[in-house]
Amino acid sequence: MIVIRNKADVKIEYPIETLSSKDKVIFFDIETTGFSRKYCNIYLIGCMYYAGEQLMYTQWLAENFNDEANVLMAFNKFIKDFDTIIHFNGNSFDIPFVKERGEKYMLDFNFEKYKQIDIYKSVNSINHILKMENQKQKTFEKLLNIERTDPFSGGDLIEVYKEFMRTHDEMLVFPLLLHNKEDVWYMGTLTSLLSLNDFFEGNY
Repeated sequence: MIVIRNKADVKIEYPIETLSSKDKVIFFDIETTGFSRKYCNIYLIGCMYYAGEQLMYTQWLAENFNDEANVLMAFNKFIKDFDTIIHFNGNSFDIPFVKERGEKYMLDFNFEKYKQIDIYKSVNSINHILKMENQKQKTFEKLLNIERTDPFSGGDLIEVYKEFMRTHDEMLVFPLLLHNKEDVWYMGTLTSLLSLNDFFEGNY
C-alpha cells in the first residue's frame, strides 16, 4: 500500500465550524475499478482534514487487488477521530461501496454515527436555479471557476490502474493520485455552494 500525506493547497471559504469543530470534519472520496460493489475493488481512498488551521490530505493506494483490505482498514481506523463526513454523491456511491467492500474483510463501517454532508444532494435541490448541464463534480467546479490539472475522469483511470498493477510503473501512480487529490481538495471549495442552500433555508 502506498500512503501519501501532505498539505492541501486549497482554501475553504465556507464556515466549516458551523457544521462541527474543524478538527472533527473530514472530506473523502474513493476510486474504484467499476460500479459493481460485489465484483469491483476500491483501489484508492483520499481524505482531507484540518490539523490545527492547516488543511492536510492523506491517500491510501492499493498496489494490487489484495491490497484493498489494507486500504479499507487504514481508512476505517483513520475516520474514527472525526464526527462529520463531507462527500460528493457519497450517499449513493461512496458510502454503500465502502460498506459492502468492508464487509468482505469483516470491517464495520458505521457511517450512521457520523453527521454527513453530501454536497451533491444539497446543491442538486436548487439545480432549477443553477441550470447545470449535468450533475458531475467537475461541472460544479466550473461554476466556481476551478481549473484542474487533472484531465481524466474516474472511468478513464480504471485502465491506468490495471496497467499499474501489471507493470508497477511508478509513472502511472501520478495521474491516479492527482485525480483523487483534486476531487478531495475541490470538495472543500465546493462547500461554498452550501451557502446557497443555507440562504434558501433561511440560514443567513
